[in-house]
Amino acid sequence: HGGETRVQARAVEGARRVGALGSTAARAREYEQTNRVREARREYEAAVAGTLSGRSLLYMGIGRLAQVEGDFAGAIEAFTRAVQLNPNDVNMHRELAFAYAGQGAVDDAFNELVAALLLNPRDAQAFADIGRLLLDAGRAADALPPLYRALTLAPDRFEARYAIATGLTRLGRNDDAARE
Repeated sequence: HGGETRVQARAVEGARRVGALGSTAARAREYEQTNRVREARREYEAAVAGTLSGRSLLYMGIGRLAQVEGDFAGAIEAFTRAVQLNPNDVNMHRELAFAYAGQGAVDDAFNELVAALLLNPRDAQAFADIGRLLLDAGRAADALPPLYRALTLAPDRFEARYAIATGLTRLGRNDDAARE
């Protein structure tokens, strides 16, 4: 009977911790909805320390909140952990790419967007993101092929069309830009 009591006590403690984590995550979401970014981030960080399941999503939340605070290094750390925990999620690679871009780490951002394309080669958004990243880095000629690919995959993407026109204008191809 003594062993049974220890098992029951551990089960009760486990259930209590799950409940506490649930309330921590709920509090974090509540803070986030009321724009209490610092408090929300602190609650997500507390929740991630005590759970194994869903950690990548908690890190995503931490990363996004870090970006809102202008803490790109913190965002990169959180998104890197999210990618490590869930490497087959295109959106996690995209979020990490945006954090790298915010730090001016164009090559690292590019690598994460390529990882997203390896996971989904028909991801028009990833192609468009690569094009915009290269365009923002002053590499208009390099930006055009991925932007055209994005447009081929999703012809209704006005953002890609606008980015193509911008790239063409920067290359002095004003007539081509006007057609876009």
